[in-house]
Amino acid sequence: MSAQTHSLPVRRLARYQFFIVLLLVLIAVVRPSWGVLALGAASATWPLRRLSCGRWNERTALDWAVLALAATVPVGLWMSADRALSLVEAGRLLLGVGLMYALVNSVAVGLPLWPAAALVIGGGAGLALLGLIGGVPPAGQVLPLPALPQLLPWPLDMHANVLATALAMSLPLAAAFALWQEPVGRPRWTRWAAAAATAVIPVGLLFTQSRGAFLGLAAAGLVMVVLRWRWLALPALGLAAAGALGLRLAGEPLVPLLTAGIPGREEVWLRGLAAVEDFPLTGIGLGLFGRLVPILYPFYTLGAGPAVQPNHAHNLYLQVATDLGLPGLVALIAVLLAAAALLGRSWRSGEAALRPLAWGLAGSLTAVAVHGLVDAVAWSSRVSVLLWLILGLVVALPQPSVQQVNVK
Repeated sequence: MSAQTHSLPVRRLARYQFFIVLLLVLIAVVRPSWGVLALGAASATWPLRRLSCGRWNERTALDWAVLALAATVPVGLWMSADRALSLVEAGRLLLGVGLMYALVNSVAVGLPLWPAAALVIGGGAGLALLGLIGGVPPAGQVLPLPALPQLLPWPLDMHANVLATALAMSLPLAAAFALWQEPVGRPRWTRWAAAAATAVIPVGLLFTQSRGAFLGLAAAGLVMVVLRWRWLALPALGLAAAGALGLRLAGEPLVPLLTAGIPGREEVWLRGLAAVEDFPLTGIGLGLFGRLVPILYPFYTLGAGPAVQPNHAHNLYLQVATDLGLPGLVALIAVLLAAAALLGRSWRSGEAALRPLAWGLAGSLTAVAVHGLVDAVAWSSRVSVLLWLILGLVVALPQPSVQQVNVK
């Protein structure tokens, strides 16, 4: 049998590397203790790609920043006082990085980009429906909404803030697919499916009553409006300023509802900053905020016990600094800035197949960055896979095959 015949299934595996790694990531999401095994299985797809394509990975603008971030993981494991827990967190992080590169690699050998975007949108819609029928308790009581009944035969083990983070990341992309007039480079039915998701996701998000997610989506909407309709930039900024002034003048009872919990989070942030000050280069260990911070830096206003003490820093950037030290934080910021620069380049290119995706991804990345000011769920929970999937979409946009997709 010829070498060319042998190479055909290998090349097919290389093309669908993304779906193989995605399946392994989802297994690790459902069973976090299997994360290291899933990481090992996912790693086996890279030699197949090397055999098929002649190189391990496609080069991207995020390579050095991602490499720097990955290089801090062994330090986080070395510092850990609970290696088993830190290994789960390390496996989740590295699987996310692997998913990002698997998507870029698959797109480079001909996989259309829209199915990955559809996974983000469909995942958001599915989670919204699960939250609505699963009776997830709200994160607060900002809006006078009734409690949702639990219609599932089993309890949905998901906090409202975790659910809201996933929905906030997926909604801008769904809206972009639904609002863009011509679905270039993807089937026309995707626009109607995205419109249905755009109708469902906000309902699920409202019932989470997550103020951080609302803030992130408001910023995402502002960025998307300014990008698409520049003439609306000043009115949008004026509306945002008027809204802020209205909140300032509203007084009781609106402002206390929106700011409830801030004093407690301020204490959490201060304890996190103290940990970073004491362990600036290494952090305290991957995933150990909830284990070590209450012991080393006791909380005084939150009370005692695991039910009231946080298991993360309630700030994306502070969480990364406590996990991996300041080098990890610098690396993550470099990843986000490089992704933003790539999005700007894709948007300015004027390619019809790129602009809808770039528009939605700009909103998703903005939602992550702004929501990250008050929560760390995008880093330290099971939905963190969505962050790396979004980054993979951002990095895959400039790939030549994205611009050459023909949909029949």
